[in-house]
Amino acid sequence: MSEKDKKALLKASTEGKIEEVANFLGRGVDPNSRTKKGITSLMFACANGHVEVAELLLDRRADVNDRTTTGMTALMYACLKGHVEVVKMLLNRGANVTDTTEAGMTAYSFANTEIKEILDKWATTKGLIVSEYLGNILDEGNQMDLSEFEGTRQPTVLEEGPEEGGKRRRRKTNKKRKNKRRKTIKRKKRRKSSK
Repeated sequence: MSEKDKKALLKASTEGKIEEVANFLGRGVDPNSRTKKGITSLMFACANGHVEVAELLLDRRADVNDRTTTGMTALMYACLKGHVEVVKMLLNRGANVTDTTEAGMTAYSFANTEIKEILDKWATTKGLIVSEYLGNILDEGNQMDLSEFEGTRQPTVLEEGPEEGGKRRRRKTNKKRKNKRRKTIKRKKRRKSSK
């Protein structure tokens, strides 16, 4: 299996060309082929909404929970791009909703409202409370590099910044600042009274 074949599998997965993907897999090309950044053929298929290609790759032993160098998973890319059917299929195939990126982001962090509802419903059936511990919010410092997804547009959620959970996070930060100010004021008062 040559480097050329691996790149061709990645490209076919991105474009949703199921016959080509099947041909490469039949010739022994690794279904977990990846780019230098660790993006696999499954991730490309999921990011571009190609359910059949993703299912074929999984049937041929692609790792559903494989991660990029920054910790992104196929489920995260599907959530990021808003591909509902891909998300459902990945959940049924054992995708881990609790995986986090280096920046502490989860699939839930990247999901739109419709997908968040699916994740919540799925987690409830598994006895998990997703929104309590998977609600990390994107902020400007945590934008992901998706330049390898040729022809795909940067996700809206990254362009718009924090969603509703961002307010909650900001409130906690403000509360911490207020507490810190109070402690500083108390310390200064103690110093003055001790002099």
